[in-house]
Amino acid sequence: MKPWYLQTDKQVQTFFDVDSSEGLDEQNALVRLKKFGPNTDPLLSPEMQGVYQVWVKRQGQPKRIPLIQLVPGDIVILNSGDRVPADLRLIKVNDLYIDQSILTGDSLPMAKNTFALNEETPFADQKCMAYAGSFVSYGSGLGIVVAHGDKLAIKNILPKIHHRHNLTPNLAERHLKKAGVVVQNAQASHLLGSIDVVFIDAEMPDEKILEIIRKVQFSHGLPCKFLLTGLVAKRLKRELLGALIYPGDQLAKHVPKQFLGMIIDAQFTADAALSDVLKLVCTMQRHGTKVLWVSDGKKPTPIIQAATVSLLVGDLARGDCIARADLIAPGADATVLTSILYNKK
Repeated sequence: MKPWYLQTDKQVQTFFDVDSSEGLDEQNALVRLKKFGPNTDPLLSPEMQGVYQVWVKRQGQPKRIPLIQLVPGDIVILNSGDRVPADLRLIKVNDLYIDQSILTGDSLPMAKNTFALNEETPFADQKCMAYAGSFVSYGSGLGIVVAHGDKLAIKNILPKIHHRHNLTPNLAERHLKKAGVVVQNAQASHLLGSIDVVFIDAEMPDEKILEIIRKVQFSHGLPCKFLLTGLVAKRLKRELLGALIYPGDQLAKHVPKQFLGMIIDAQFTADAALSDVLKLVCTMQRHGTKVLWVSDGKKPTPIIQAATVSLLVGDLARGDCIARADLIAPGADATVLTSILYNKK
């Protein structure tokens, strides 16, 4: 059989007996799951594979499913920040660019299209394909799953995969696991006990913010900084007598060492740009202040990698954010801090 990139999108749809406008129905998907087995990703630990979610078309409607439930013939919906969950033959693109450096070593994302090629070509030139392990840099598209699990192209490219995950759980990791946290970077579980300040950029009700302040900051002496809109910060300040708000536009200026304490003392930072928060986090760490970054992962930011430890909460994090985070708490919000930092002090 010809490689998928040599076949038209119509030929691929016919082979997998799927209509791109409808996708598979649930019964057909279950039959295929039983026949072909669960999808796997050799770059992810088993725990991480349970974290990733994928948007597919099922019976004409978008549906979010676990990565492991993806089957051949599924129509995958791709958007900016998504991790490509299997090998896909692209059938629709909208200014789609994919970072496939893990496969090709290219430093720049590749522009994708849906046109079949006329001759066999290397990965770097297969513009109508998207391969597992790559990321959507921007744009959107649709692709048919043509290979998953043991059939993935990346299985033949990478002779040996090394996970950051520590396969021998220690006490700290067991504590995190009990709280529903997936450890992607084993070293992070050891560093949690040395954190000096927590930055939180995640939407949550006022009462949960106050719960974190009471149980983490007041009870255990670990300063918690919330990145909020000015309106929310002022509302919460009325609930906390003496709480300080640091204006986000001040972060755009150079922050000398003597002002770091003032920022740490401020409970809320209002209307701050993430690029300015990144500068602040880097400045703090240069001066020996260890930072825990907590986010819902809806916005890409280098802070995830710059912080001493990064924790993503919730189920709506982008795939590229998940891939870079140290800890992931799916199905939880930032109040998970009250469990994992309970014995900090």
